Amino acid sequence: MENKELINYFYKMQKLFSTQNEKIKQNTGLNNLPSKVLRQIYLHDNQASASYLSKMNGTTIAAMMHILYSLEEMGYLYKEINQSDNRQKMYVLTLAGKEQARKVIREFEYQWNNYLNCLNEKDKEALAKILEKTIKYMEAKNNA
Repeated sequence: MENKELINYFYKMQKLFSTQNEKIKQNTGLNNLPSKVLRQIYLHDNQASASYLSKMNGTTIAAMMHILYSLEEMGYLYKEINQSDNRQKMYVLTLAGKEQARKVIREFEYQWNNYLNCLNEKDKEALAKILEKTIKYMEAKNNA
């Protein structure tokens, strides 16, 4: 198979990811990155620092702070300041934030489970190996 054919698959996948993100937005009212941030905080014991989140998403702290402020205004999280060192701040999900994060996770998993249920075990194992190699390659390239 030619690289050109595989590259066309990447373009098609990119379009499908955009479609999935749009469905999540329709069901949650959140764009891609804010919904991803809520999910990450939820999976990180319902709290995380701005620096952790910016590192996880490859954004600047300033960009992440903008997202966190907007999520705070929506009532999905609040800022907790460390009493012994007021420079350290954690962003903690509220009850509404936890529910919204669960909604994002349910929608994301629903979309992917529909696809994964179409694959047999051998296909799933092959896909897992390819994705693992892809992630390792991309992480190495991005960190070089």
